[in-house]
Amino acid sequence: MLASKNLNSASRLRPIAKPCEVLVNAIAKIMLKEGLASSETATNTSIYGPLNIFYAGIQLGLTKVFLRRKAFDNIERLRSHKMDSSAVKLQSPIRVHITRLFFHIQLFCSVVLPTKVRQCLCRHVVSAMRNTSLATALQAFLRMSIAHRRHKARLLMKNKAIYIDSSYLSEVHSKESLHSEEKSCFFHPVQTPS
Repeated sequence: MLASKNLNSASRLRPIAKPCEVLVNAIAKIMLKEGLASSETATNTSIYGPLNIFYAGIQLGLTKVFLRRKAFDNIERLRSHKMDSSAVKLQSPIRVHITRLFFHIQLFCSVVLPTKVRQCLCRHVVSAMRNTSLATALQAFLRMSIAHRRHKARLLMKNKAIYIDSSYLSEVHSKESLHSEEKSCFFHPVQTPS
């Protein structure tokens, strides 16, 4: 992890005969750059010149790599720092995604949801207004119909009253005329034929 770039670049150029040596040299360079090697190392070698890994506290055997305690602690510190920075880089997009989701939820709650509620309330108000206007129109129609029926009934009653009155008057008149004829019969001398 600490020297993976060096190992990859070395393998691109030619096959690596001793990958362990490439890794140890790369880690020793990193330790020299960070100032984690002993003070003798800084005076005896430079990071750009020939590298003596002994001064960095590392010794390379045929099958094993030996480390001094200080070198081991320094490598562990570098590794944990690299792990922490890698964890931050991995966690950053996830935190961005979670924050974006939270933002969209907040946006929905603060903008979209009240808009939908206002739309629903407006629909109810408009529906109530329509129902009120329809009820008013229906009531007006019913009142007009009732008034029209009453007017017709009054006219009919008036016509019936006039008819009844005229019938009564005609009956009375006809009775009077019959009665007057009877009276006239009594008062006029009957003429006998001569």
